[in-house]
Amino acid sequence: MEACNFHTPITRRALLLSPPPLLAAATQTQPNDTRTQLLQKYLKKSEENKAKNDKERLDSYYKRNYKDYFGFVEGSLRGKKDQLTESEKGILDWLQKNQ
Repeated sequence: MEACNFHTPITRRALLLSPPPLLAAATQTQPNDTRTQLLQKYLKKSEENKAKNDKERLDSYYKRNYKDYFGFVEGSLRGKKDQLTESEKGILDWLQKNQ
């Protein structure tokens, strides 16, 4: 019998005529238990930390994308301390927390 060349695809005929261990390896669909357990462990850990990671990602997005704009708006808000809307107060509070 010829040596198996891994660069060519296995045909159905070669698979049917192959020795039983090769046939079993080719049709095996179940991953081994240790890999499955490790994957399950990582999935569980990921689900537990999902809310925290989503909040961190969102905060990072806001800090990167809104800090310059809110800083620009801040200049006009500092002069009118008396008549600030809720949105303007929120912008000033956000800038105070994130500087």
